[in-house]
Amino acid sequence: MIAFTMAIASLFSGWIQQTQAQSQEDVDQQREQTLSCNQLGIDITDANAANVTVEQVRGDEPVGNVSVRYSYSDGTPPEQGYLNISTTRGFDTDSSGSSGSALESVSVASTRCSSVTDEYTP
Repeated sequence: MIAFTMAIASLFSGWIQQTQAQSQEDVDQQREQTLSCNQLGIDITDANAANVTVEQVRGDEPVGNVSVRYSYSDGTPPEQGYLNISTTRGFDTDSSGSSGSALESVSVASTRCSSVTDEYTP
């Protein structure tokens, strides 16, 4: 009975060590992602009801995918678009908006780093 108990305990010991190592790796990756995101910044450099241009203004790595949301004050349904900043200090333009509508605001956010955002209100 003691040998059986010891065998079960050794199995659980290995499983616990593996789970703990995986948890630590996950925490380390999350910390690196947070530090990386804190260094990034984007600005809307031009916007109207149909188009928005976004430029990366901070960071040593590209922002990547950015979601764009156009909001209108005349009842036109909001439009959603995406753009990609693939080079450091790069820029991109999205043309998913509704031309001829009354623009209320345009907001942009990195899809990888939710804290990297900007908003334009005319």
